[in-house]
Amino acid sequence: MDDRVLVIPEHRIGHGSGHLRRCLELTRGILAGGSTVVEWLLPEHPPQGWYSRKDAMALLGEEVAGVIWRDVPQGRYRQILVDRREMSLSEIRDLPEVELLVGFDAAGDLRRYADCVIDLLPTAPGVTPPNIADPGLLSLPGRVRDQWPQSPSRVLVVMGGEDRDGAALEAAAAVKFILPESSEVTVVLHTPDPSLSPGITVRKPGAGLRETLHQYDLVVTHYGLVTWEALWARVPVVTVNPGRYHQLLSDAAGLAGLSAVRDFPALVKRCVALRPAARTDPAALLGAFRRPAVVGSPLHTHRWHPALERFPDRTYFRDSTTGLVYMSLFSGKEMSYGHDYFFEEYRRQYGRTYVDDFDAIAATGRRRIADILSVATPRDPPLHLLDMGCAFGPFLAAAREAGCTVQGMDLNEEAVAYVRRELGIDAWQGDLTTLDAGEFHHRPDIVTMWYVIEHVPDLQDLLRRLRDILAPGGIFAFSTPHGAGISARRDRRRFLENSPRDHFSVWDRRSALVVLRDSGFRVRRIRVTGHHPERFSSRFPRWVRPLLLIWSRIAGLGDTFEVIAERVE
Repeated sequence: MDDRVLVIPEHRIGHGSGHLRRCLELTRGILAGGSTVVEWLLPEHPPQGWYSRKDAMALLGEEVAGVIWRDVPQGRYRQILVDRREMSLSEIRDLPEVELLVGFDAAGDLRRYADCVIDLLPTAPGVTPPNIADPGLLSLPGRVRDQWPQSPSRVLVVMGGEDRDGAALEAAAAVKFILPESSEVTVVLHTPDPSLSPGITVRKPGAGLRETLHQYDLVVTHYGLVTWEALWARVPVVTVNPGRYHQLLSDAAGLAGLSAVRDFPALVKRCVALRPAARTDPAALLGAFRRPAVVGSPLHTHRWHPALERFPDRTYFRDSTTGLVYMSLFSGKEMSYGHDYFFEEYRRQYGRTYVDDFDAIAATGRRRIADILSVATPRDPPLHLLDMGCAFGPFLAAAREAGCTVQGMDLNEEAVAYVRRELGIDAWQGDLTTLDAGEFHHRPDIVTMWYVIEHVPDLQDLLRRLRDILAPGGIFAFSTPHGAGISARRDRRRFLENSPRDHFSVWDRRSALVVLRDSGFRVRRIRVTGHHPERFSSRFPRWVRPLLLIWSRIAGLGDTFEVIAERVE
């Protein structure tokens, strides 16, 4: 896929020029990298109620250099950046193929379905959290005051890039009435007004306004970009909002109204707390986003599914066709399955290394292989078993004890060498995603994956390969964390936040039945494991835990589960 980015700015009449300005600054930052092609979806002849390309440039007061203009997007994109408050699901589905859809200050369907949501401005209460919330991502001014002002001697009134002269004049008159006569009030007007009150001067709007904010002691504006630009310049802000929605946003952000000017020291204290912590480069942030291993659902059902929870580096979605929860990871380094994964990382989680835990894992393996053999279709022994992601081989040892001919495969070279040297079991280093039926002299009767399947980004490809390598009627058995266990039910957000970054899917019993059925397997047995009565609630006394354990087993509320499925023709 070419390194192409499509920018979709807000250009509806009545929505101001802030979105266009943000897209302009973002585009400049991306183009400064030199290797990315940036396109803007801004029609030359838009429908009624929308600014044309020419109108948008007039609002900005300058050209957008270096971009390719599109009436209709073409081809595939690495990222589509939408700086529109709303976009319907039908519009999202009509977008071209894209690796990562990013919505800025998104609402509605865009907030629900985008791969990543970035809020540059604080949102209204009740809105689902974004992946990233940071006013420091705005194009903040370079010139700032050294100290916050002591009194409102010089005041600027600005009501946005669109022609809102009437609102600006009303706000200027109101603030002039509140302030001492010595205060100087400047109002930004598109059209000069000869009937201004004494003590009010006029300046024209322009791209340079942001870098002059530091010259003022107070800014009066509506909720929007100027609010945060002024706060960054260490200039107190009060808002006069044109409608209920902007007022709701102002209240949620903690901004004060015009009357707060009467107690200027308290207003300054309030604004100090609201000032962005630091400047963040949005182009650098987006440039650091990684390419996903799989775009959309790992089952390739369709591209767009609703988000469940969002975190700074990933989003969890629910596949609306199968119910499977999956993760879209767009930031951070890839996981390594080397020495530290089985030793230091394992020790951090369980207090001992994987090898130290070998006997306990092998004991669980004996129970697992007994479960598998109890449902396997009778055939001439010995049964051939392949353990994919075998690690240091405790399950292989248990399966060999049960009479199976065993082989193991793992990404970790050290683990494979241990299995060969210490256990005397055939094993090789390999990747599940490249496994091919032609590699086997004897197709396995049983394939197992213990806490491995959740690490696989492309489940459709994996399940197809499993069907190809399994003998007819063969068994596929696996274990995985339970997305409907007590931990997930008590606090889904915390459960997903604590889920490892290399767990690309979160299964539960219901989704397992659907996914496996659609992939050519029939589930023979599901066993819910990992019962922890202490996780129900810390408020329960210890003597209640045995009863909770019984309930956990009856209701299937364990935090892990195992599946035994049979390949069907």
